[in-house]
Amino acid sequence: MYNPMLTRRRMLRNLAAAGATAAAGAAALAACSGGSGAKATKAGANYKPGSAGLKVKLGPEVEGVLYPDPFDSPRVRTFERFADGSKSFRVVGPTYPGLDYATNSFAQWLEKATGVKVQYDVVPGGEEGRPKINAMISSGNLPDAFLNGLNQYFTRSEVALYGQQGLFMPTDQLIDENCPEHLDLFKFRPELRPYLTAPDGKMYGFGYTSECYHCFSAGVRMWVDQEWLDKLGLEHPKTSDDLHAMLVAFRDRNPSGLSGTIPMSDARPSAIGGADGGGMINYLLSAFTYPAENYIDKQGDNLLFTPVQDSYREGLKWIRTLFAEKLIDPNAFTQTPAQLKGKLMNAKGPLVGAHYAYSTVVDFDPSPHSMFHKMAPLAPVTGPDGKAYIPWRHEPYASNGLVISSKCQDPVAMARWADAMIGVYGTLSQWQGPQGGKNNTFSWAAKGDKGIDGRQATWATKQVDPDQKNTGWWSYGPINNLVDVRHSQSADPAKSLEPTLYRFGRLYEPFAISKDRYFSEPIYTADQASQLSEVETNLANHLAQSTAQFCLGQLDINDDGAWQRYKEKFKQIGSEKYLQIQSDAMKASK
Repeated sequence: MYNPMLTRRRMLRNLAAAGATAAAGAAALAACSGGSGAKATKAGANYKPGSAGLKVKLGPEVEGVLYPDPFDSPRVRTFERFADGSKSFRVVGPTYPGLDYATNSFAQWLEKATGVKVQYDVVPGGEEGRPKINAMISSGNLPDAFLNGLNQYFTRSEVALYGQQGLFMPTDQLIDENCPEHLDLFKFRPELRPYLTAPDGKMYGFGYTSECYHCFSAGVRMWVDQEWLDKLGLEHPKTSDDLHAMLVAFRDRNPSGLSGTIPMSDARPSAIGGADGGGMINYLLSAFTYPAENYIDKQGDNLLFTPVQDSYREGLKWIRTLFAEKLIDPNAFTQTPAQLKGKLMNAKGPLVGAHYAYSTVVDFDPSPHSMFHKMAPLAPVTGPDGKAYIPWRHEPYASNGLVISSKCQDPVAMARWADAMIGVYGTLSQWQGPQGGKNNTFSWAAKGDKGIDGRQATWATKQVDPDQKNTGWWSYGPINNLVDVRHSQSADPAKSLEPTLYRFGRLYEPFAISKDRYFSEPIYTADQASQLSEVETNLANHLAQSTAQFCLGQLDINDDGAWQRYKEKFKQIGSEKYLQIQSDAMKASK
């Protein structure tokens, strides 16, 4: 199960190690170039972003494509072939079972459409491929480019680090002169360009954005058994008191009629934090306080550490009463997702009334009497002040989808190659396989087809022969997956999970924490990452242990002494240092 905080800690460890790798790589490049570094990196060194004019025109729209109104994204356009195939570029890319770049439908289409001939070197993404990537960087044996997708090889911080060391080429001038699709995308999302800009004021990559609307609040997404509510004649709760009453009814009136039922539960690992209470605890806390994923509540230029705030304690006091009244499964802190699923998919009927899931724990089954169709989204509940404080991701789901190295033989060709991919047609072809090929899996939607959000659809997924694999690249290159592109996929609510998850987002958005309180992850230096890596892990472990102990009554949340010791331990671990590093990085990234 995806765990953003564990992924983040791994990222920090990798960035800390990348400092030495970058230094070795820069030295290797300098040696290869007679001590002057790679001359290609000098291009655009003093360039002011936005100061050059486009040399390539934006292509015409594809006729006959339907859109919802409004459509908050660039439209589907064509582009002209611009290369003759006389040069062969070396590009490092990730893989998945069944992907063969030599015969892949999208790779073949991309070469024919652009004229760019590519030799693909396959290196697994993530931790598996990191030793090989590090060896390339430190030796200076760089390809022309890396397909980076959503941080397959490099985070924003690593791209900035390697770019400033001269290993990756600055891309602002390349984009301004050669990438009309990128510039069109930036018009719709002006925040993308600064988000991908390093502290030195330069971009070192090409765009990738994937706006998953339902993911913005997935860290606290709760489900409830609608059949249980209907049997007891209960409405969905709106306040913390209503939720308490619902759980009491589940406990005392047992709508399943089975033994061993529990009103509410969760599992580990959960979607938020290593073990800090997970989605269920943070959902409950949100009736009292802002349970930030990164433990930071941004108040202007001041950063507050959320787990030690008085409102956080009040939330824990309430949650403790729920545990004490046997309304929440005491195994929520220790059971696995598989064990929770077993309780929900029990052959005689579900044993849990409400539960957390990043997407869904039960099997998605489109049949009308399946367990999935008995579940319904559980909306946020307000607390004593009449509000809820739902964590909501306000920053872009963005990264450097492609980076070109200082050894790239033709940066303009690579820039235009990246731009071909980030257009909507290139994006859909990258996911689904291009139209016209035997492995094509998408078509344009017909009038009246409904998208994920219930509006006019733009595109539809076709039924795929199980033997027809090797169609697209998943999302390994630059893509434009803005919300309206994603939601314009034709979707039948009876057969697709996506409309239900979209409905979740709509339920949670009115309670979302304001954008000005959201701490957007900055770009870190290697030294900052080294310091954060250890302290953040220790903070999370202390929070995890203490949360479980307070909720289960092993520590008394009403004891001022116990609360004070809990707060002092955070200081001893380094909570103040943690906030200072984050503050410094935030200011440097502005």
